[in-house]
Amino acid sequence: MDTDGIRLQSSRKRQQRCRGLPASYTVEASYVMTIVILSLSFMIGAAYENCRRITGVMRLHQMVEFVRLQEDGENRKFAFQTVSGSARREGDKAYGTVSDGSWAKTIESDVHRPESMMRMLTVFDNASEGENGDDGA
Repeated sequence: MDTDGIRLQSSRKRQQRCRGLPASYTVEASYVMTIVILSLSFMIGAAYENCRRITGVMRLHQMVEFVRLQEDGENRKFAFQTVSGSARREGDKAYGTVSDGSWAKTIESDVHRPESMMRMLTVFDNASEGENGDDGA
């Protein structure tokens, strides 16, 4: 009799532990998890798209800087994944464009002229000497 009483108590305890939640909670949770997983997948896709755009613009800046320091008429092209671009130098300007099917970016930069910087420094140096009253005599 004691063993039957113990068996009944243990089976009742098992039944109480195994009951769990009603089925409506699990159906609602599956809907919520579906929405959460879909939103996460869209956010990850958007992050990869943003990374590709930023990488393309950084590559464009690098190519424009390279072309800017080269001889006149220098042209460069680059491509990776779906992004393609080109950089060229014409006269005193360097131009660059990068594009994908949905966006495009253009950069225009002046060519580096160290001699003009040296001229400006000389002019400023002479102007500062003239303000101090030094006439050289």
